[in-house]
Amino acid sequence: MKLSLAGVGPGREACITGQVREALGSAGLVLATPRLYSSFRHLNPRTEAIRLADLPERIRAAETAGERYVLVLVSGDGGFFSAAARLRREFAHLDITCLAGLNSLQYLCAALRRGYEGIKTISVHGRGPENSLTLAALPPRERLAAQVLPHVAYNSDVFLLTGGEQSARAVIEVVTEAGLGEALVSVGENLSLPDERITTEKARALCGRDFAPLSCLLIRNEARADPYERLPDSAFTRRMGERGASGASALVPMTKQAVRALVLDALALRPDDFVADIGAGTGSVSIAMARQARRGMVWAVERDAAACALCRENIERLGSRNIRLLQAEAPDMPELPPVDKAFIGGSGGAMEAVVATLLARNPATRLVATAVTLESLHQASRAFSNAGCAYEVICCNIARAEERGAYHLMRAENPVYIISGARHAR
Repeated sequence: MKLSLAGVGPGREACITGQVREALGSAGLVLATPRLYSSFRHLNPRTEAIRLADLPERIRAAETAGERYVLVLVSGDGGFFSAAARLRREFAHLDITCLAGLNSLQYLCAALRRGYEGIKTISVHGRGPENSLTLAALPPRERLAAQVLPHVAYNSDVFLLTGGEQSARAVIEVVTEAGLGEALVSVGENLSLPDERITTEKARALCGRDFAPLSCLLIRNEARADPYERLPDSAFTRRMGERGASGASALVPMTKQAVRALVLDALALRPDDFVADIGAGTGSVSIAMARQARRGMVWAVERDAAACALCRENIERLGSRNIRLLQAEAPDMPELPPVDKAFIGGSGGAMEAVVATLLARNPATRLVATAVTLESLHQASRAFSNAGCAYEVICCNIARAEERGAYHLMRAENPVYIISGARHAR
């Protein structure tokens, strides 16, 4: 049996290609979702309306019945976030052809008189947790944030397909709540159809509005962060607003630049990782991790309210919006989902319990901790060992040049121990 997967564009008959029209006329059986059925059934009398979930079973029945040519209609283009990919895998034994169609990105960009080179494209329509343990553990709103914010934070232009629970309204609200209300959003509703509408305004102005169920969005973030930007220690604010008895404002502890680089190397972050920073302090490690995991999310956990405010200030100023800040006491951290990697910069003396909590939520989590005293090194090593982790320890001794008159002398910083390991090799 020959099987063709045909993209029919955004929904209007005038938008289909001549190739697809010819295939519609010659197919022995045409299968279409109810929405497409109403638009294209008049082009072939043997067109059937069928739910997407029932398509594979119907195709198998057609093969058993001896059908010679089955045409499946998919909206947009079969190569652009389409059910066609799953059907190609499931029916690889058949003679399959794919017929290109006009997708909503092309249509919307043409209507806005814009090119689409360099636009980051994602879909939250029908995109569930898939194989991600982290996404599966998140409530729908937080899952949407984890799917959208990393891309909007680090790209000038992002195109999104929406639908169902993950609506255009929800996407715009998530973007605005993350501090990106100045981003310019174009919403395309019912493209190519008589009730087509394209709206362009700042995200904060569109907040609270409802849009058609299958809308698409184009988000321009001119204030995007550069994930490759160097972040020296001077890039972070460390002083809390309130002053102590001495009259000086307090400095929040911070993992210094050279140690951050070694911590990131020990974590072995991938762009899609979901990561935790326990004892976030100023957020210096959280922000550095968020930029390396630029298609994932970081959960920054800090118990002190003043330090949380400082961390939030650094996040907002440096633009790494793929960070969720949690004020929580380790090891409980009830809002922290299972993560791929975790950095423990501070445990409040509960290192063993923190390690146990992280591994209980995901036994494959890779762990990295730092220690500056022999006692804390012993606690971390024992915690890793008792948790069944294979681990290694390195000690880094950093010295920086300081100007002294006409000369420069090296000034040593405190030695830092970095403990890294996991139960399972990654």
